[in-house]
Amino acid sequence: MFCNGACGDALQSSLENGEVIIELDDYRTKRNALVLAIASGLNGLGAVVLMTLGGIIGQMLSGRDDLATVPIATYSIGSLLMLYPASMIMQHFGRRVGFLAGAELGFMGALIGVYAIYQQSFMLFCVSAAFTGFYQAFANFYRFAAADTGRPGIRAKAVSWVMLGGLASAILGAQFVIQTKDLLAPAFYAGAFLAASVLAIASMLVLYFVDVPHSPVHRYDNPDGEAPRPLREILRQKRIRIAILTGTISHGVMMFGMTAAPIAMMACNHSLGAVAGVIQIHLLAMYLPGFFTGHLINRFGVERIMLTGLVLLVVAGSIASFGVELSRFALAMGLLGLGWNLSFVGATTLLTQCYRPSERGMVQGFNELVVFGFVALAALMAGPILKYSGWSGINITLIPFVLASIALVIWLFVRDKSRAQLPSI
Repeated sequence: MFCNGACGDALQSSLENGEVIIELDDYRTKRNALVLAIASGLNGLGAVVLMTLGGIIGQMLSGRDDLATVPIATYSIGSLLMLYPASMIMQHFGRRVGFLAGAELGFMGALIGVYAIYQQSFMLFCVSAAFTGFYQAFANFYRFAAADTGRPGIRAKAVSWVMLGGLASAILGAQFVIQTKDLLAPAFYAGAFLAASVLAIASMLVLYFVDVPHSPVHRYDNPDGEAPRPLREILRQKRIRIAILTGTISHGVMMFGMTAAPIAMMACNHSLGAVAGVIQIHLLAMYLPGFFTGHLINRFGVERIMLTGLVLLVVAGSIASFGVELSRFALAMGLLGLGWNLSFVGATTLLTQCYRPSERGMVQGFNELVVFGFVALAALMAGPILKYSGWSGINITLIPFVLASIALVIWLFVRDKSRAQLPSI
């Protein structure tokens, strides 16, 4: 099994009853976290290309407003469908092999995107987006791989270090799209996808240095010796249902707004540079709070932070509903990113409090399937709703979902507070 801090600093692979046992090494964990943070940044930059241009190109290639967001929905569906196979590939062949395979799929997807634009093929562009989603599914496991070889005290830090790799897409993403979109002119935007293929190659070179000894047997600390409960029994807890619901709504609402915003801005005669700038503000608001969100949760409680994030999502939708000025887009998307960070990180934290160590894989897998399933649906519906209801309709549609989640979190907070005040007998 995974040992604790008494293992020392040397990482070894040994055999016990024919099973591979991995000991823990904080130095290697830090090194892996750095490697995976760089890989996460490269992956994020490639994803920004699709997030910024996907709706615009979808509209251009299909000639229909209601199909504009289908490529981004295909990206989300591709990521959803590949989550379980990606996990199985890494279980059987190791983290490095899986991550390299994911980056290769991303490389292929970017080149297919270039070819689709040259051929003016909407269907091929959707295939390109699906391959990018496959790549993202593997990248979703970067944060878990960073913690594989670390002792409990450093695992959370390793995960946060990897997540900070997303800042690369926030800081550099807008300029990356602007500077590369015309590399293959007059094929509009094809250059950005060619550049994304180069990023995937760079990611492969970086991922070669991931150093997680492969263990086909995954065993986790379970000091109580309790057997995992059936998923149905775990889901009877109100806390876990609220955690999954809040995480799903916050992530879906964020994707809904981010998918529709570039199309709405272009329709309102804002420049591509303005669109990229607003997406950059949004991404910065998503990732920068990662430096302090965990501290806020520890200080004020997970329910309060979730509520704060959800309220910010409502405020963002309200601001966006009453105008199309550039400043209003920027403010709304910034608040959308910040609200997502607080509510999604809070929901994830609440989720981790609802299961035993032996149940984490099952529960986390179910949570990811629910979240990304809703995200795919949100991306798919953004185009038709934008066409028939406009940008205001997009934001008004979001608010009832968030208000329902707010009501449930308030109920949970009041219930937990009342229980804490009950005198012990």
